[in-house]
Order: sequence, then structure tokens, then C-alpha cells
Amino acid sequence: MKRLLPTRSWKDEQDADGVVTSQLGFRLILDADGRLLVKNVVTTRAYIRPDEAEKEAEARRQAELRRSGISERHAEVGHVRVDR
Repeated sequence: MKRLLPTRSWKDEQDADGVVTSQLGFRLILDADGRLLVKNVVTTRAYIRPDEAEKEAEARRQAELRRSGISERHAEVGHVRVDR
């Protein structure tokens, strides 16, 4: 992470464990799979990654379609609207 100094120059910053902690309350971690993981400093819980959020949203949409009995084909072509 780069931090802007009063001299208007930039300083590279990294914690001793190789992780970067922001003053905004999150930590940036390069996970074992090489992907960026963002964790809340206070709770230490990881924020959901965008691709994981998309998968979760799609799974919820599929579950809602199953519960309502709407076929996937009808939902895809816009014949039926699923209210949330």
C-alpha cells in the first residue's frame, strides 16, 4: 500500500507479517490462492469477494424461482418477474 507523506511523496507500507493494514479499518491479505482478501480490522471477518457475491446472489435467485414454481426459461426471457 502506498501512503502519501506530508512531503507529497509516497511511502510503501506493509506490516511485519506481510499484510497491509489501512487506517480505514481493513487489512489487505494476499491469500494462499493468490487472490486478494479484505478483512475487517475489528471483527477480523473477511468481506465477501465480488465473484462470491455474484454466486450467492444467483443461488438465492434460483432458490426463489424454485420456491415460486417459475421455470428458469420464463424468468430468463422476462415473462415473469420475481419480486424480492
